[in-house]
Amino acid sequence: MYFEPDCFRVYTSHALAEGVLGWFFPAEDTDLRDINGLEDYWHDTWILETFATSLFEDRPVTILLELTTVRLCTCNPTEQQSVCPAFIPNHPKHPAQPLTAATYPLFLKTHAILSSAIELFVAGAAGGIGQPLSLLLKACPLITELALYDVVNTPGVAADLSHISSPAKITGYLPKDDGMKQAFKGAELVVIPAGIPRKPGMTRDDLFKINAGIVQGLVQGIAEICPKAFVLIISNPVNSTVPIAAEVLKRANVFDPTRLFGVTTLDVVRAETFVGEIVGSKNPSELVIPVVGGHSGETIVPLFSQAQPSVDIPADKLDALINRVQFGGDEVVKAKDGAGSATLSMAYAGFRFAEKVAKAVKGESGIIEPSYVYLPGIEGGEAIQKAVGVDFFSVPIELGPNGAKKAIDIVSKANDAEKKLLSVAVEGLKGNIEKGVEFVRNPPQK
Repeated sequence: MYFEPDCFRVYTSHALAEGVLGWFFPAEDTDLRDINGLEDYWHDTWILETFATSLFEDRPVTILLELTTVRLCTCNPTEQQSVCPAFIPNHPKHPAQPLTAATYPLFLKTHAILSSAIELFVAGAAGGIGQPLSLLLKACPLITELALYDVVNTPGVAADLSHISSPAKITGYLPKDDGMKQAFKGAELVVIPAGIPRKPGMTRDDLFKINAGIVQGLVQGIAEICPKAFVLIISNPVNSTVPIAAEVLKRANVFDPTRLFGVTTLDVVRAETFVGEIVGSKNPSELVIPVVGGHSGETIVPLFSQAQPSVDIPADKLDALINRVQFGGDEVVKAKDGAGSATLSMAYAGFRFAEKVAKAVKGESGIIEPSYVYLPGIEGGEAIQKAVGVDFFSVPIELGPNGAKKAIDIVSKANDAEKKLLSVAVEGLKGNIEKGVEFVRNPPQK
């Protein structure tokens, strides 16, 4: 005796259709408890995708199946009468057991597999961060469609990655022929590592204007084409580019603070690694080292006092450790003789955060990752905003199906030494945030 799916609610990811496309009743002669049964359901999903593609200008779409009802089976599946899969646009009356606390857990894993498809867009995919980031995303089983966009070389990058035997369908776009519009179409999650590195003779202000303009243009495209997408900003300076993105989305009346994230995961990854080296951890990723504030220099504040499990950092190493977490990028630039920056580790960190968002969006619960967000627009964030005095700040965020579910206050638990670091960070952030907002409100003269 066991429960088997009776009915799935069918959704499509296509931008031209929102909501329920119909209901799907799978065949009754397969058992989802074995891998062959799962493969049958994947085949049925492929049939639905083919059908939906014909409805929407022959553009490939992703079908999402949400389990709604189950039936009780008392015999071996092979003894049941075989019934062909059926797709029905209108919900018929049928006898079935509703999902309950008792029946749902039995199919939670299957549901997660069947509904884990997601379309993702990478802006700046041909760059030093974009290429390794795209490689990691191509290998991710959660991604079914991966669109790459950049001003050069994306068709070649896409062709290279397309030879990898993973599920994601990959395409590359250039600005010509409305490439950005085509790439954005249907995107559920957008990752932006776009920008240029600082070149000889270029001031920091020169660099800011260029990268800020790039982010502004991309976010304007998001606002017009996929305003409901989750937007992950990697482009530096994150302390300013996230406020820029927020201002652009506000002007288009599509700003949703729960869907805009500044990726600060690299600071956490570095903290895990550097602390692991000191305490002799065999797997640094098992450490939880909270890092709050911003994403540059002294705006980065590691809260070692709240590490889990707790760590014992020698007093004579603490200042150097804080400095290394805050200025880890300089270490990489020096090691590369000025010919590059932290691209590979940033790609890993960007992938780690994007994967967590994708998992949360598709229903996995209990996911907490730090991110630089607009605090007043997120549950729990207003209290943190009042405590720190800035609207944008990186704290641990509980992720959910709709993005940022809750901001978690760990700032109030900082020790005296960490509070001094926070004070310095906030002063730096005020100027960074104002600079980003001002860039949109009063654009620099060209």
